[in-house]
Amino acid sequence: MSGIPSRQQATDLFNRIDCDGNNTITPREFADFVKSEHNADFFLNLDKNNDRKITLEELLEEVMKEPRAQAIDAAFQEIDSDSSGAIQKCEVLEHGPKAGLTDTNTLDKCFAEMDKDGSGQVDKGEFIAYMNQYY
Repeated sequence: MSGIPSRQQATDLFNRIDCDGNNTITPREFADFVKSEHNADFFLNLDKNNDRKITLEELLEEVMKEPRAQAIDAAFQEIDSDSSGAIQKCEVLEHGPKAGLTDTNTLDKCFAEMDKDGSGQVDKGEFIAYMNQYY
């Protein structure tokens, strides 16, 4: 898989590793797939609920982590139309309709929730935290 993997590519990878077809990956299946016991830490990182099995959703969460970060960064850059490194309330109000959000009250509430420090602007950290919490 090169570049950003699609959901189908991640699903295909999962199915190749899940030899018994029970929709989970056991440590044995994973070890067989990578042909090395040195990847136990990697396995444990994927196994989010520590049940010693990896579900498709757990794999997808890890596989899509970087594309998600890139998408959040791209959204921040798009909303920050003056490239100041922070999002102003007027930029949220301007961008809202482009994202299908036209209710000014909803946009005001979103901005207030993102602006955790009450500075009147949303820095990248605040934006990332908000996006990770709700999307």
